[in-house]
Amino acid sequence: MAKSKTKKTPKERVHRWTKRRRKHAQAQFFLAYIDTGCVTTAAQRIGVHRSVIYKWRSEDEEFATAWTETEDRVLAEKADLLVESSLQRAIHGYRKPLFHAGEPIMEIGPDGKATGRQAFVRSFSPALAIFMLTHLRPDKFTQKALEQFRAKTKDLEITFGTIPTNGQPPVDDKEFESD
Repeated sequence: MAKSKTKKTPKERVHRWTKRRRKHAQAQFFLAYIDTGCVTTAAQRIGVHRSVIYKWRSEDEEFATAWTETEDRVLAEKADLLVESSLQRAIHGYRKPLFHAGEPIMEIGPDGKATGRQAFVRSFSPALAIFMLTHLRPDKFTQKALEQFRAKTKDLEITFGTIPTNGQPPVDDKEFESD
């Protein structure tokens, strides 16, 4: 009898990993993981399900050690990229498209006609800037540092109506009230 040549589904397919094939696939996984930073995407790139990758990690101590080292490298690189991107966004802002009633607002040219390009506004995130400063320069931008600054400058606090001019007494705001 001839063997059936029907195509098996992924669940029915049984991978027979030779040691050489498995080591090659693992090396390819690490290259893809370094590139993508995502186990699922890296597994897809080499043509295996992510569960296979996790199985390798649980069964192969050498692979698990290499995974940990690679993961540390990937996280450090991605963290550096994230810091760089966040700094750029905090300093230079980002282009935010303008909409009205759910429709894009178009730019208007010097001739007063729509240019066909969507209008944008440069937007900044003070929360992002504060977060970046408190984490990148904690010596200068912490609650304690802010309190020390306030303590040193408490005599410099200025409020409206209390600025003396040429030795004259402070101006009373009531002088400017209308009848």
